[in-house]
Amino acid sequence: MFGVLKNRYVIQGNIVFKTPLHIGSGESGTRTDSLVVKYFNGEPYIPGSSFKGVLRGTLERIAPVLGLDSCLLYSGSECGKVIREEIEGNSDLKKMVENLPDGEEVYMKYLLEEARKNRGLCRTCRLFGSPYMASRIYFDDLQADNSVGNLRYEVRDGVGIDRDTGTAVEGVKYDYEVVPQGIKFSLRARMENAEDEDILLLAVGLRELTEGIRMGGMTSRGLGSCKIEGLEITEFLLETEEGKKKFWAYLATGKLPPGAIKGETFIKERILAAFPETGEKEAKPC
Repeated sequence: MFGVLKNRYVIQGNIVFKTPLHIGSGESGTRTDSLVVKYFNGEPYIPGSSFKGVLRGTLERIAPVLGLDSCLLYSGSECGKVIREEIEGNSDLKKMVENLPDGEEVYMKYLLEEARKNRGLCRTCRLFGSPYMASRIYFDDLQADNSVGNLRYEVRDGVGIDRDTGTAVEGVKYDYEVVPQGIKFSLRARMENAEDEDILLLAVGLRELTEGIRMGGMTSRGLGSCKIEGLEITEFLLETEEGKKKFWAYLATGKLPPGAIKGETFIKERILAAFPETGEKEAKPC
C-alpha cells in the first residue's frame, strides 16, 4: 500500500488560541503543580501527537455520519482487538503466528494482511494508523510564533469539588500553568497515498478546525479554545506528468510551489465531491 508514492498533501496554517492553553508536561515546578510542555529554551509547543489525537477523536465521532466506518480506540470495537480476534478465531493463522520465528517481520505483515482481508480496518485507522498499519498523515510539533520571546505564563488555581454537595473539598487545592490566549502555533502536516475517503475525512477535520475546537487539558473550564487561520493545502498528484514535474521542482528547491489551494476552497470542493446533493443553494429571503 505504501510502496510507491502516489500523492502527497502538505497542510499549513496557524492555530490561534482564543482562550489560554494547558498541555501538561507531567512535571511540577517551584511556581506551580503542573507545568505546560516547553522546549529547552522555555518556549511552549503542542506535540504533534497531541494535535493528531484531537483531530482523530473529532473524526471518529463524525465518520459514521459521513457513511464511513470508524472504531473507537481502547474500546471493545477497536480495530486492533477485532484483528486479534480474527487471528484467534482462525486456527490456521493462529498456528502460523505461534510458530513464527524471531525477526520474521515480513511474514508477520503477511499474516496481518490476511486478517485484515477478513475483518478490515476502519477508515480512521487507515488514515491515522493502528498497531497493524502505518499512518497516512503525519504532524510536526506545532511551534509558537516569534512573538513569544518575552512570554509570561499564567498560573491558575483549582480546587477539588464534591460532586454530591457541589462544594469545595477541604485540603484539595492545586494550581496549573497556562499559555495565555492569543498565541499562534504553526501547523504543518503531510498526508500521503490518500484515498478519496481519506481526503474527505481531512476536509471535514479541517472544517471543524476553522469553526473551532478545544485542545489540551481543562477544556471543560474554558481552556484550549482554538481555530485555524491562514490554511493552505499544496497538492502533489504523482500519477500525472504535471504533478511529477511540480514534485521534482519541490525536491530540487526544497520550497513548496506557488498556487497552494486555499483552505476554504479545498474543504468545500472535497465535501461537495463526496456529497454533491448538498451543494450551496440560494438563500430564501425571510
